[in-house]
Amino acid sequence: MASISIARRIPTVLFGLLLIAGLVSVVRKKQKKKQVCADLGAVSAYEKQMPAVFCHAAKSDGTVDPYETNFVADIAADLTGTRASLARVASLIDLSQKSLLPSECRNFAVGLTEDQKGRIMRGVLMILSDGESLDIGKHRFITGLSKAFKLSKGDVPSILHSIYGPASPSGAVAP
Repeated sequence: MASISIARRIPTVLFGLLLIAGLVSVVRKKQKKKQVCADLGAVSAYEKQMPAVFCHAAKSDGTVDPYETNFVADIAADLTGTRASLARVASLIDLSQKSLLPSECRNFAVGLTEDQKGRIMRGVLMILSDGESLDIGKHRFITGLSKAFKLSKGDVPSILHSIYGPASPSGAVAP
């Protein structure tokens, strides 16, 4: 009789242990992300949000190559004047999610001026676009972020134009 009672409790105990392990993993990941952000020395909302947005953008297509990591570091340095190490940028990208909820995108807009939102969107477009087409993951990220930043429909094409120049009649971007 005692063995039957113990046998019935094993699945409940195992589920509880898995739940606790999952919670510990989430807490550790959040602590690591806070530490990486602190290591970057970010103080203003712009300096905090920009590298985070860029890292999520780089991961939005599901793969991140060394070129993207270096590009994120370069763009962040151009926009803030401070260069983060590639190891720190890679660590932030690793902690980033492939896709974000609308509420997570809206959190990126908190504390930013319109100019800062435009500069971040410009960096995102530089990371994600190569002058050709965008895959669905990249498109979703750009759409979600532009909604969160409350950009007009013409803002994203205008930013792309400022990066790549006017589009040719065939739709390809001019050199």
